Amino acid sequence: EVIHANKGLSTLREATYSLFVAGIGEGFVSNFLPSFFTYRISGIFWLVFLVIGQILLLNLVIDAFVAAYLKGSEEELDRKASAQAKSMLGAFRTLSADGDHRIVPD
Repeated sequence: EVIHANKGLSTLREATYSLFVAGIGEGFVSNFLPSFFTYRISGIFWLVFLVIGQILLLNLVIDAFVAAYLKGSEEELDRKASAQAKSMLGAFRTLSADGDHRIVPD
């Protein structure tokens, strides 16, 4: 079977799809090899794609998820701490029912 060097890269639509598949799945090698075997210099362009697409953009996405998780986690901890403080204050007021809210009787 003859595999053309521009397999998956002949139109803008095919190229976008090929780069998407190469970026998110296991299809990188099958997209990379036909053009690399014919034009060795294309390896530099694939390397640039990997550095930009895989390392930088993927790290930005992961960083966004981690930041959102940490923010939500911090808000949850603040909410729990506030609820515990209100519960402890309510328990203290119940134990010091005589009206003097400074001490708890023995």
